[in-house]
Parts: sequence; C-alpha cells; structure tokens
Amino acid sequence: PPMILEGERVVQVKEDATLILECIATGNPKPIIVWKRDGQLLNTRDSRFVIASSKASDAGRYTCEARNEAGKVSTDFVVDIFIKPHFRDLKTEIRVHNGEQARLECKVDGNPEPNITWMRGGRPIEDMRNIILSPRGETMMILKSRRFKFFHNANFEL
Repeated sequence: PPMILEGERVVQVKEDATLILECIATGNPKPIIVWKRDGQLLNTRDSRFVIASSKASDAGRYTCEARNEAGKVSTDFVVDIFIKPHFRDLKTEIRVHNGEQARLECKVDGNPEPNITWMRGGRPIEDMRNIILSPRGETMMILKSRRFKFFHNANFEL
C-alpha cells in the first residue's frame, strides 16, 4: 500500500501570502494524489497544493489521499490564515458635553483576535474611578467626562 511521508500538518500563513501544502507519497506502483477540502475534491493531482494569495476563507482542513492498486492512505492538514487587524464600524468623532457619560467603541476584526489598548497622551488608559473598560477592551465608558470642550476626537491606529 502507499505511504505518506511525515511533514508539517498544521500550516499557518498570513493573508495574501502563498499557501503551500506538500504531500510526499511512496508506493509500488507509484500512488496518485487526490486533494480534498472538507470532503470535496479539489482540482489538482500534484503532490503540492498551492494557493497563490491566501484569504480568510482558505482556512480549514485539507486532506491528501494517496492511492494505488494496493490501497489508499490519507493525512490531514489544518490551515490557519492570519488576518491583520482592521476596524469595523469606526466612528472617528464622538461629541460629549462636559459632565456627560461617554461610550467609546473600538470594533476590530483579525486572526488571531487582536488585543485592544486605549491610549491617551501616548499612555495606556486603565480602569479608573471615572473610566470602565470592557473585558476585551472593545468598549470604554467614561462615567463623567471632564476636561472635554464639547467634543472629543478619537484617533484609531493599528
């Protein structure tokens, strides 16, 4: 029966990078290679499966199957695509009157899940008597705004 030589089974690449899965099989007679993704056949019979510019939707489980007259064998590859953080539903100006409560939101997508740090004057903001941060940091509540003159401009950086 055919045999698949061991190799990297968990593959992590950045979005837009080239994804290469390699499946080296031996056997007599020489086995043919079949690639599947989530059980669906892919259109290649090469020992290398290549995606020139990976996207988030390319993440998942890929299977390499080697077969010949003596039998078949398969191995799985788990593909994870790293996605750089990007903002969603971003409000760049939030108006708050002196003494009012303010709710600032920072919605960010990415893989792995991005860490969010609120900054003011170049220094990280932490939970304080007047400021509450949500556990993941996506929301900051200012319970009673001080030192704001009618509006507060928020700068968002990645």
